[in-house]
Amino acid sequence: MKQQFRTDIRTLALFLTPLLWVGQAAAQTPIPPSTQFDITGFLEEATVTTAADPFSGGLLKVNGHTVTVPTNTVVIMPAAAFTWQELFSQAPVPYKALNLTGLALADLPAPLASYEVHVVGNRVLPDANHLTDQYIAGLIYISQQGLNSGAGFINFIDYTLG
Repeated sequence: MKQQFRTDIRTLALFLTPLLWVGQAAAQTPIPPSTQFDITGFLEEATVTTAADPFSGGLLKVNGHTVTVPTNTVVIMPAAAFTWQELFSQAPVPYKALNLTGLALADLPAPLASYEVHVVGNRVLPDANHLTDQYIAGLIYISQQGLNSGAGFINFIDYTLG
């Protein structure tokens, strides 16, 4: 009888133990009205709101997402920092007259190389003025092959071959 009782307790414990691991089922929480985003891709399009205002914002497109660039946004490049408007006012000859940057794939004439943009900011849910999610930039980095970098040690220099 005592042996049977121990077996029953072990069997009961064997079946009840997994129930301790099971949590409560709950519905997924709704998406908050604002979340962060971090996008890296080719700069597809770029526009400025007011070309005469040195601190003007605008729009950029990366990976199919249109991102709002607020006024006073600073763009970090490998060797310089510009306001968004300065990308347009400092553009080379054919682009400056057309109010383009010369960095975006949609610019005409097309740039000789592609430029990548890394944008970090906030995604805001639609409201009365916007039908879809709005992406608002906080940080913008533009470079060529920014992820293609490396580090190492020079362990030999061949002076005869250069």
